[in-house]
Amino acid sequence: MSMAKLYYSLRIRTQESNYDLVSEILSIKPYNLTEGWIHEIENSGNEYFDFINVFLDILEEKFDKLDKIGVYKKDITIWLIYEYNDQCNLEFQSKDLKRLGENEISLCLSCYEGGYE
Repeated sequence: MSMAKLYYSLRIRTQESNYDLVSEILSIKPYNLTEGWIHEIENSGNEYFDFINVFLDILEEKFDKLDKIGVYKKDITIWLIYEYNDQCNLEFQSKDLKRLGENEISLCLSCYEGGYE
């Protein structure tokens, strides 16, 4: 039986000319630049990772600086990408969803059936 894979992704739609500025403002490097500015973390185990709060902690104090380069809250999404082999259940804390809403950040869930080993 193979383990599920989880990917946590902070995605920012912006002009390519802003990629280095976004990295500098957020103090993190992108994982991928082919579909916008994307920072991604992979979790191949079953360990809990508080991705919503980790990403919001990075963003919250930086919104003004991002606004100044033309990156607005509507341009930011937090993703959970989940590869599953059997049943797929996801649960989120109401306080985390509230914090997302208060910051006007979208949450995207993408689940796909993985290969069987």
